[in-house]
Parts: sequence; structure tokens; C-alpha cells
Amino acid sequence: MNTLQKIILFWLITMVGMILHFNYNVSGIFYEIDIVSDRAEGIIPTSTHIIRALYYHLPILFILLLVYFKNRVIAALFVVTSFIYCITHILHLFGELLKPNVDPSQISLLFIVAVVSVFLGFEHLNYRRELKWIEQPN
Repeated sequence: MNTLQKIILFWLITMVGMILHFNYNVSGIFYEIDIVSDRAEGIIPTSTHIIRALYYHLPILFILLLVYFKNRVIAALFVVTSFIYCITHILHLFGELLKPNVDPSQISLLFIVAVVSVFLGFEHLNYRRELKWIEQPN
């Protein structure tokens, strides 16, 4: 599997992981667990839309950009972006670990997503290096 294929796969895995994370949050309704927040007003908060855009929609755009543009500048931006995502996934994992009622399903899922996001960052770094050699042969 080449580097670009790994990157695309890792973006997809992190997206699916975050979708599953949300699914795990609401799965309590199937077991008659009250999941309604005390602050619930019947309106989806703006922060939820932002989170969806950042963790579901933008990675789709990232994949499209990677497929159609082989550019060192874009690749460099993705190195930075992927490490920002990596940090947020790791912080999210620690945030879940600090909750009073730790959900083992969430912890194992978020651990996998955090590990994949580390691989994603390093693969973006490798891809940037590969493009440098392709565009500037010795």
C-alpha cells in the first residue's frame, strides 16, 4: 500500500471512529438510559455543527484534495493539520478517561482513533517528503 492510500485509509478510519463515538454516546437510549442533558433545549448547538464539520466533513475534503492535487504546499499544510487532529484526538481520549463514569467502549474506540491519528500524521510527513523528491530530483 502506498503512502497516499494509507493516508486516505487513516482519514476514513478516524472519521468512522468519530461517527461511532457519537453513536456510542446516544446508544444508551436503547437501554432506557436517560441521555438528555440538563441544558437540552431541543436545538442542536452550533458547537455540534462545528464538530461535525471539523471531524466528518473536512476529512472528506482533505481526501478529495489529496486525490486530485499533488502539491508540496498542500502536503505541508496537511502535515500541520494532521498533527493538530492528532493532538485533539489524544486530548479527547484523556478527557473521556477523566470522566466519572468511564465507558470502556468509548475508551477503546478513542484509543484506536488516537493511535491511527498518530500514524496519519507520520504518513502525511512521509508523503510530503516523497513529493519533495519527486518535484526536485537530484
